[in-house]
Amino acid sequence: MRGTTGHIGVTLNGQISRTWQWSFTGNGDISITRTRTDRGIDIGAIQAALDAGDPGINPYGIFDGGLTGVRTIDSARARSQAIGGDLLVSGSLFDLPAGAVTTSVRVGASANGFESRSTRSGVDSRSHYNREIASGQVSLDLPLTSRSKGVLGAVGDIGVNLNAAAQHYSDFGMLSTLGYGLRWQPVTAVQILVSANQDRAAPTGAQITDPLVATPNMSVFDYATGQSVFVTQLSGGNADLRESVRDQFRLGATIKPFDKPNLTLTANYLNSRTRNPIAAFPTPTPDLEAAFPQRFLRDEDGNLIQIDARPVNFLRSQSEELRWGFDLSIPIKSHIQKVIEAWRAAGAKPEERPRELDDIRAAFARNRPRDGQEGGPRAAGGGDDARRGERGGGRPRGGGFGGGRGGQGGGRITVSLYHMWHLAETILIAPGVPELDLLDGDATGSSGGQPRHEIKARFGYMNNGIGARLGIDWESGTHVDGALGGASRLDFGSLATANLRVFANLGQMPSLVKNVPFLRGSRVSIGIDNIFNTRREVRDASGSTPLRYQQGYLDPLGRSISVSFRKLFSPAFPRRG
Repeated sequence: MRGTTGHIGVTLNGQISRTWQWSFTGNGDISITRTRTDRGIDIGAIQAALDAGDPGINPYGIFDGGLTGVRTIDSARARSQAIGGDLLVSGSLFDLPAGAVTTSVRVGASANGFESRSTRSGVDSRSHYNREIASGQVSLDLPLTSRSKGVLGAVGDIGVNLNAAAQHYSDFGMLSTLGYGLRWQPVTAVQILVSANQDRAAPTGAQITDPLVATPNMSVFDYATGQSVFVTQLSGGNADLRESVRDQFRLGATIKPFDKPNLTLTANYLNSRTRNPIAAFPTPTPDLEAAFPQRFLRDEDGNLIQIDARPVNFLRSQSEELRWGFDLSIPIKSHIQKVIEAWRAAGAKPEERPRELDDIRAAFARNRPRDGQEGGPRAAGGGDDARRGERGGGRPRGGGFGGGRGGQGGGRITVSLYHMWHLAETILIAPGVPELDLLDGDATGSSGGQPRHEIKARFGYMNNGIGARLGIDWESGTHVDGALGGASRLDFGSLATANLRVFANLGQMPSLVKNVPFLRGSRVSIGIDNIFNTRREVRDASGSTPLRYQQGYLDPLGRSISVSFRKLFSPAFPRRG
């Protein structure tokens, strides 16, 4: 398979008045994919010759080259293009006793085109699809109480939000979204959010019109027989997909007990119910085959030989989850900040100014871009602003040297830890079929059911242009009951993975930039994915690992190491007088 993609985008923004702003974004995309599938030798002619008793055909010897030289090739080509624009206007409408009522209005339009052709078993097929979308959205925020303005301040700050959106699809008609929410801040350190919304979604153009592609020799586990089998899998679009309707309720709380260190505790509860959810075709369990018998093809001995895996609409699904954890951010001083502070503590005498400050000035003054360009005074915090900080007349700026935001924050250590607890994950795939409980023995994917518990930990360090990020993910094990009285049950073990990124912003190292100006605006990074090369373990009822779930099939790549170098180029401009 080969693919070619292209993208172009533009962003504009401006000020209408003191309280009103606008922004516009536009995008254009194109994608072309080509797929060729070699289905091997055409055995139809060989079988016909054998059936006719052709003496020149020896099933135990060498066939005639004219029979073995004919190969069946399936091919598909798809081209999609899209263009769209979005205008957002936001500002203050009027004032209430508790504060200003603000609103945002968004209007947009897009056009999408898709065309494909495919050849499968010598049969040509073509499809063509266009979709135009016009959309609009209005959001309104109203403050009801306010401590600072003395409006029922005893109960804290309360505000409500109302939002409505509509999208008109040229092929689906009008779809709408309605939502509302309440924000309550009883004390400065605590904030509680409650929201509910209903939105309708149409299938994408690709889900409807992708060309039909047959891929032979796909390994799947057939729960009906308890065996790994190789099948022909059909993929592509499904023109019969319907819109989905999702209702969500969310309750969240955020607590910031203190500012130093910056610690935020968060907990969110989410309940989501969806009618006609659109999903990729799930793993072939007996219940699924009973609901979609036309999607499975078996031979006369009951062996599974083909699966139609194009997307489908389920009847309904429900998800209920609780996510809670914390974010911690600890600032650390960059090297240049420490140098400036030590110089100031000694009296900030010009004749005793550290040589490093002169080296920094020289490194960033050479070929300095104009204001606003990458690496310029405003962007990097260097130039005049840095010199004002050196003289002691202004706030010292470690801009471009410490790696902090805006050049003033120095370095930072960050830690986050979150636990996701899935309370319910159920799917009713069709009327008259038992409901699937993905937390207790059912599955819709090839990697087992839904883990009940997930933990994500992130650690970060950034200072003096050097940084590292470590991510650790863990999820609990699951099982799929299958059929055969439990003999085809599969147990999916828990899985923990760790990924590391180490990077150096070479442009934030003044002495290096001074010696090698080319390194200005450059970054080098090293990434290690799946550091410990861990893969999920899958066992059947006998304790063996089925062929489909051998670790090489589950994760062929395993541990991987990547090295990248990035350089930003900007034109040099002469200094202003």
